[in-house]
Amino acid sequence: MNQGSNHPEISKRRFDAHGSMTVEAALVLPILLIVFIAVIDFGRVFYWSLALSNAARVGAEYGAIDRIKAYQENAMVNQAQPAAEEAIGTTNVSCIACPPDSTSDGCKKSDGSTINPCLCGAISPMQSCNDTCASNVHLYVQVQCQATFRTVSSYLGFSSITLIRSARIAVQ
Repeated sequence: MNQGSNHPEISKRRFDAHGSMTVEAALVLPILLIVFIAVIDFGRVFYWSLALSNAARVGAEYGAIDRIKAYQENAMVNQAQPAAEEAIGTTNVSCIACPPDSTSDGCKKSDGSTINPCLCGAISPMQSCNDTCASNVHLYVQVQCQATFRTVSSYLGFSSITLIRSARIAVQ
């Protein structure tokens, strides 16, 4: 009552199957490891992008509270930068704030067309685009945050990515 376990042809096939599974695993595992690391890096880049966007929004929201805070660039940066550093766990973050008159599109109508700030008079914390301009004019503040992301491993020569995110909000 031989069940075939001692048959040389069957045991050779089992050995060949084990050997081919080992070879297949040796070929597939490095590829799976690279894909796994790439997925982790993609998730980290996505998280950093969201953290930088949220930090820029925090700074812009501070500046958008009123027309006086809109011109406090250091205060907007002091709101945004620590928020970004805490979220991503690094001090390799830089943020800048743009008050309404520092950009050519700082003063816009609600339809999106630009108003020359000189036509509105001097725009300062105590003045605003007033009755010399259309009544539907909005001032905007913008905060931009930047950080350099380092990948776990170098892919095709990429070992770092500079992420830049900004937020632009109308001043109340």
